[in-house]
Amino acid sequence: MTTNERIRLVFQELGPTFIKFGQVLSMRPDLIPGPLLLELKKLQDQVPPSPTPEVQNLLTRTLKQPIKEVFVDFDWEPLGSASLAQVHRARLARDGRLVAVKVQRPGIRRMIHSDLDLLAFIAERLNELKNYQLYDFPGLVEELRFSLVRELDFTLEARNMKIFRKNLAFPDLMYLPEVYEEETNPYVLTMELVRGVRLDQLPPDKARRETLARNGAKIMLDQMLRQGFFHADPHQGNLLVLDDGRLCFLDWGMTGRISKELRGTLVDLILALVEKDSETILRLIPRLAADVPADLNPQRLERDILDLMDSYYGISLKEIQVGELIYGLMGLLKDHRLRLRSDFALLGRALLSLEGMGKQLFPDFNTVEEARPLL
Repeated sequence: MTTNERIRLVFQELGPTFIKFGQVLSMRPDLIPGPLLLELKKLQDQVPPSPTPEVQNLLTRTLKQPIKEVFVDFDWEPLGSASLAQVHRARLARDGRLVAVKVQRPGIRRMIHSDLDLLAFIAERLNELKNYQLYDFPGLVEELRFSLVRELDFTLEARNMKIFRKNLAFPDLMYLPEVYEEETNPYVLTMELVRGVRLDQLPPDKARRETLARNGAKIMLDQMLRQGFFHADPHQGNLLVLDDGRLCFLDWGMTGRISKELRGTLVDLILALVEKDSETILRLIPRLAADVPADLNPQRLERDILDLMDSYYGISLKEIQVGELIYGLMGLLKDHRLRLRSDFALLGRALLSLEGMGKQLFPDFNTVEEARPLL
């Protein structure tokens, strides 16, 4: 067993907080060496469901009334279970509508806050060592704390869904479940039960898969490049295909916001990458970096950017994958002790996930071609 495999297994054994931290690190090639990145990408947060009595106690306590007065036909066998929550099928007592009830894992908040305090302590100790100061582990832990605290408040996820539902740019391509606020609180999220096929379970229909890949890209790129408010975890397990062909995005706990200025920088960067314009890339990097070391060598950085561009020599525009290029650029920045802004790192993660999802559905998928109307 390699050292990197051992590190992954340690993260897995330590539980949800450390798994989430490992997943954050797995999308940061500007900080973490490539072999360890690949290993951390294997981290899974699927866990057995919580015992039914514990779930019942949480529902009764947070709904502040007997469960049967809120839900009827509550199925205690969850539809799905992850590290932070599990989802159950039920009917609303008030009108009989079928709903999906996302219930927070009992005790998870206390565990995560305790784990985060431990992670923060370890990060501070590492930060005292000169060789680790570049990585700003305390800052990464605080980013994780901010993200997890928000993910653990289901009223924020409900708000995200309402915002996206209100601002839906392509109602003919995308559907968002309705949220039922009366039955929602920080620990319980109740939404319309949507029936569909998971994107990773689609039959091999090439034309249909191409259409879905392009529709998904159109939706996501519009969120990233025009709206500046985007689903930050787009993968095949988070998407359903409805009977009418529309895509339904699930799990809105992780979203990102980027300013108009950063959206402009991203567009400029994409254009510079596909045009292999190293001078423009060099000029844009300070806008993307959280900090720039005083001893940065611009000439050496430009040389390395040119080397990255040369690795794509002879590749046509249709073959270039912009997510992979940005990922490669992030790895290059690590060698120059440049650390990315957290909002851009989250955007890069979403873009890479989108690209991977598109390629799995349709091997000829190309992000640049899909983004062209927005560039």
